[in-house]
Amino acid sequence: MATVVINQPDRIEFKNLTPAGSAVNAPTATFQSGEWTISDNRDETGIIVDVSGPETPILTPADARKLAKWLIKAADELDGSSKKNNKHRRTSYYEQDEQDDYRL
Repeated sequence: MATVVINQPDRIEFKNLTPAGSAVNAPTATFQSGEWTISDNRDETGIIVDVSGPETPILTPADARKLAKWLIKAADELDGSSKKNNKHRRTSYYEQDEQDDYRL
C-alpha cells in the first residue's frame, strides 16, 4: 500500500514502499499544482499527475481521502477561490411569490 511521502500545498506524493523500506523504483504517484508553460509558450494553471514505477501504487481509503482534500484545496488555490467566499447563502425567489394583494 502507498503512503504519503510528500504533502505540500503544491505537491503531494504517494509511494509504495517495500517491506525493507527501499524507495528505489517504488511505485509512485505524484500530483503537482501550479502554472505550466505549454508548447506554444502559453501559461496554463492546472494539476499534473505523474505515475511511475514497475506497478501502479495502491492508495488506502484514508490516503484517497487525503488526495481528494488536497485536490480540492489545490483547485481552490488555482482558481483564487476560498472557503470564506463560498458560504452557502439562502436564496430568495421573489418572483415566485404568489401573493398579489399587499395590504397595509
